[in-house]
Amino acid sequence: MFDKLLKASETLSPSVAKLLQKAGLPVEEKELLKSTNPDNIPVESSYRGPRIDGPITRKTLVDLIEAFQQGQVLHEKYVCVILHQARVILKSLPNFNHIDLSVLRHIHIIGDLHGQLADLLHIFNANGLPSTDNPYIFNGDFVDRGHNSVEVILLLMTSLVLYPSSVFLNRGNHEDIMVTVRYGFQNEVIQKCS
Repeated sequence: MFDKLLKASETLSPSVAKLLQKAGLPVEEKELLKSTNPDNIPVESSYRGPRIDGPITRKTLVDLIEAFQQGQVLHEKYVCVILHQARVILKSLPNFNHIDLSVLRHIHIIGDLHGQLADLLHIFNANGLPSTDNPYIFNGDFVDRGHNSVEVILLLMTSLVLYPSSVFLNRGNHEDIMVTVRYGFQNEVIQKCS
């Protein structure tokens, strides 16, 4: 899918190296991690969008929101930065998460965003950005149908990286590979990220 990534050298970022050292990691997964290593993806001098040159911070989330509101597309290098960090967190989680509601003052439960960036931004504007004091559960169907599925999933993954104990992502049927092919997410990823 990412032709440039397949030509990447063997230099690995610390998060990728950590995953590759994990015992029992399938060969296919090791190849995926190597081929999508963000450290090996050059950024063209003509790129004017947001950059992630250090740890993902709250400012990163705000910068992404502002860029996506202006219709900017995130460079594939930075897409991989977000996805690699989110992958480390997601791989460490059980398939079923228990949330202790007794320690929370409130929690926002959001469903069926379907690639509607305007809806997600309205939710964040009305309720505040995710944080340790402002937790969110996103109940699946993040992508497909809308025109900004890539942006929606990147904002959700960035939020997860920032607040892994306060942002919960439950897969819906639209996160199934066959559904993403049928309803357009795969094509959107190819168009925006390659």
